[in-house]
Amino acid sequence: MTISLESRFQAFLDDLPGSERVSPRRPGIKDGESEADYFLQERRIVVEIKTLKDPQLHKGESVIDDYLDDTKIKIFGTLPLSRIAKSNEHLAVLEKTIARRMTRGIERVCKSADKQIKAELARLPHLATGLLIVINERLTELHPREVADRVVDFTRSKETAIHHCLLIFESHRVNINGRLLPYPLLLDLTRSARQRRARTFIKRMQDSWARRNGFENGLPRPEPSELEYHPRSVTFGR
Repeated sequence: MTISLESRFQAFLDDLPGSERVSPRRPGIKDGESEADYFLQERRIVVEIKTLKDPQLHKGESVIDDYLDDTKIKIFGTLPLSRIAKSNEHLAVLEKTIARRMTRGIERVCKSADKQIKAELARLPHLATGLLIVINERLTELHPREVADRVVDFTRSKETAIHHCLLIFESHRVNINGRLLPYPLLLDLTRSARQRRARTFIKRMQDSWARRNGFENGLPRPEPSELEYHPRSVTFGR
């Protein structure tokens, strides 16, 4: 029996020193009140895990379908988007529209996680850091960089309790010395030195997970400025 990525990562968190799985409806929490999933580093880090499961390919296809309907273009077979765009500028607009449509659910994920983490931070007697973990096992249409951009947009548009975000994707891989491996991408979304105090712990956690998944020496240092993920793009109309 195959164990899901979500279950494997939760088992990984359970083994971390100072890890505590949040018990649903624990004493003192009323029905309907928001709760997160984990406390890490002796409750210095509040973690909310979100697993992406709903296919999003149809949302990107709807953008293309609307455009083709408006222009009366008929396509038989498969063509790159660049062949139907009017110009490079128009191609960029189409690509951005598709990415925004397909990652709209990420904003809802962020809103939900922000609410849950904020509720836990308010209950703690000390200052803590909020960590959102996004897990994607199979949805190849949700590219890690596009998901990351949507998370960054959300946290930059308002004050949030999400100070770091860790993307655990097995849907995409990066080429490291000739091997395709899943790369856990860590986003630093902090605005102050106070929010960065958990960064060392989270980076060690990121590195430890990488070692479990094919990176014998941990993640490359320094991190490559441009990670090339595979698959690189989505094919519509398959």
